[in-house]
Amino acid sequence: MTSHALKRIADVNRLRISQFPEDSSPMAHPVRPESYIEINNFYTPTVYEKGAEVIRMIYTLIGKETFRKGTDLYFQRHDGDAVTIDDFVKAMEEASGLDLKHFKLWYSQSGTPHIQARGNWDESNNVYHLTIKQTIPNTPGQTNKKMQYIPMKVGLLADDGTPIAFKIKESVNDNDPTNQVVVIDQEEQTFSFENVPCQPIHSLFRDFSAPIYLDADYNPLQLQFLMTHEPNGFNRYEAAQQLGIQIIQKIILSLEHGDKPIVDPGYLEAISSCINDATLDPKFKAMMIEPPTRNHMLNLLKTPDVEQLYQATEILSNSLASTFKSELLSMYHNHQDDTWQFTVDAVGRRALKNLCLRWLMRLETDDIYELCIKQLNESDNMTDSIAAFQAIANSNCPQREAEISKFHEKWKHDPLVIDKWFAVQAASTRDNVMEEAEKLIAHPDFDFLNPNRAFSVFRSFANPNPKGFHHSSGKGYKLIADFVLKIDPHNSSVAARLVGSIIRWRNYADKHSQKMKVQLERIIGTPHLSKDVYEIVSKSLQ
Repeated sequence: MTSHALKRIADVNRLRISQFPEDSSPMAHPVRPESYIEINNFYTPTVYEKGAEVIRMIYTLIGKETFRKGTDLYFQRHDGDAVTIDDFVKAMEEASGLDLKHFKLWYSQSGTPHIQARGNWDESNNVYHLTIKQTIPNTPGQTNKKMQYIPMKVGLLADDGTPIAFKIKESVNDNDPTNQVVVIDQEEQTFSFENVPCQPIHSLFRDFSAPIYLDADYNPLQLQFLMTHEPNGFNRYEAAQQLGIQIIQKIILSLEHGDKPIVDPGYLEAISSCINDATLDPKFKAMMIEPPTRNHMLNLLKTPDVEQLYQATEILSNSLASTFKSELLSMYHNHQDDTWQFTVDAVGRRALKNLCLRWLMRLETDDIYELCIKQLNESDNMTDSIAAFQAIANSNCPQREAEISKFHEKWKHDPLVIDKWFAVQAASTRDNVMEEAEKLIAHPDFDFLNPNRAFSVFRSFANPNPKGFHHSSGKGYKLIADFVLKIDPHNSSVAARLVGSIIRWRNYADKHSQKMKVQLERIIGTPHLSKDVYEIVSKSLQ
């Protein structure tokens, strides 16, 4: 109803933050699980978010009109019945004439496929050859997997940004000659794009046409090009994210070698182009200039050193704030509204304005502190209030404690806002975050038997806060484990959700993983553990 690209970006980010980690964890399972100890453990991002992506892939394969015919047939045939996934897929097959037997592996195989793409242009024949390699990692109970049936929406761009119309015999959905769908179903295969008059830049998996990890072999200049010229909104955003990932990885390497980390000037130029692009929707601009999140980076890096990653992302964010101070101030003031409105434009203006405020607060100057406090106390909507409160809570502002208390006093009558009050502080990345987390648990308004209140502290601490959760002392893991054991006799579902934050211990550097393992062994050794928690922890330690 508003923006296809923005909605798609939000959905994919949610998938990457919640489902991709599950696919690489001891709790990895297919979209249709074959067995379980406790059914509550399978109300999961894999069943729901990845399950939605599987349906979307069918839509991508057969097209909008045929998908509608399939759903009409499905409801006509099964309305009022108890049905299975097989009934749904059969309706889609009959409507489209497409054999989806191979595709149904998405329902029975767990794990996220990894796709490697390499291109080569044959100038003499005007043909672009794209070689794809597919690998699927082993997951608990599943090895030597069959290759998945993966729809890839693909386009090619000329060096001036013009979309290239091409022919490709493998196309299954070619309504647009510049934006076609091919199927990857082998371990390695090469696609040949005909009528390609110049060396192109490929644009792969447009709209994130399949839930995969992609290595598309882009260099920084190509990513900067896609940030400016890519017509597909999601892939334009993805190019910005991939460029940010490369920059963070370079900073990490500098830190490892003891060199002075430098933010690539080319990246800053690309961000400057986005900031100064008047054609961009404000909310899309905010997403384009936002660096990759730490949680996303944690999922991408192999056995990461979390403290080093945190330091690298801080260097990048601080560089952006100092480099673009004047532009950020200008955008902040230019995107103020006199009164709150709920329109697409107003929502976007608030998103960009509050991103600017968050970056500006990194400069730790009195004038910016005053700006933030003014917004906190004078805003007429919760979006702006919470954004300012987050900026204050995460800062060293001298008025920080006073403003935190004032916010609590103002909203103490509203439990949902007080949940936010707890969550914002639990997610803080200040140096004394461990002490502050312990203070929150001791607060009179904290009730560990209230699931929303418990999640507001512990889930916020464990998920978006790698500095606190992965504290070098291991206290963050112990904090979670203590609460899991405390809440398990009263609400095993809450305990199971929270223990999930430490089960991927093998994915981290030794200095983190061994401390996580200690807490898991402590939990599994506790008598009378619930089935919910036992299943998750025992699988983690197998």
